[in-house]
Amino acid sequence: MNRQNEIQAKLIKNLLEIVVLQLLSETPMYGYQAIKEIRRKHGVYFGPSTIYPLLQALERKRLISGKWKMYRGRPRKTYQLTVYGKNQLLLSLRFLTNLRMDITKESSTAYNAVENIPSTPA
Repeated sequence: MNRQNEIQAKLIKNLLEIVVLQLLSETPMYGYQAIKEIRRKHGVYFGPSTIYPLLQALERKRLISGKWKMYRGRPRKTYQLTVYGKNQLLLSLRFLTNLRMDITKESSTAYNAVENIPSTPA
């Protein structure tokens, strides 16, 4: 795994709750679908031992609700975002947007400061 992929994986892992809420804001899905979508969209694999406990925790927090349905003769629990979950997702996204703007601004200032440092001593 190269450094960029490593950083991406760490960020996604730390933001996994928001990533799952965002997926469920697009369409209801069951756990295995969430696993596949995270991998497809973000290039990071989180297995059932990570995703299913997270889905259960989100359900306990009432951020999502789950309903059992039969799919090809097998029961599957399909999850969808609740109104409370949507509000929490929007708050989280607003915070992340502000954080990104702050980081970008600070990074740009630091980068410009480095650019102005003479390469040879005076």
